[in-house]
Amino acid sequence: MHPRLVPQIIPELLLHHQTNQAPYADIINTACNRHGIDPSLVLALVKVESDFNPDALSTKGAMGLMQLMPKTAVEMNVRNTFSPNENIDGGVKYLRYLIDRYEGISRLRLPLTTPEKQR
Repeated sequence: MHPRLVPQIIPELLLHHQTNQAPYADIINTACNRHGIDPSLVLALVKVESDFNPDALSTKGAMGLMQLMPKTAVEMNVRNTFSPNENIDGGVKYLRYLIDRYEGISRLRLPLTTPEKQR
């Protein structure tokens, strides 16, 4: 999926899920509040990356709801990538790092993938 499509996905998702009623809403909101990220963006990322499947596993090795790669998971202190709490918090923490590193979301190209294989 192309990064420019994420903003188009957010309104569509919000028609079907209020952010506070979406799957894993409490975990998403907590992580987003902790790291200063808009929960709507994370909701869209989780939908696109794993379709809310905590056991999603890509053929490239990306794991869990936010499709963390093993190295990224280690760097973000995620011990169990299939744990919704740990995966979302680690993914949001990494997103915060990328936004800070690239001076804002408009300069950041999100590497979106889709799960190719279910665990």
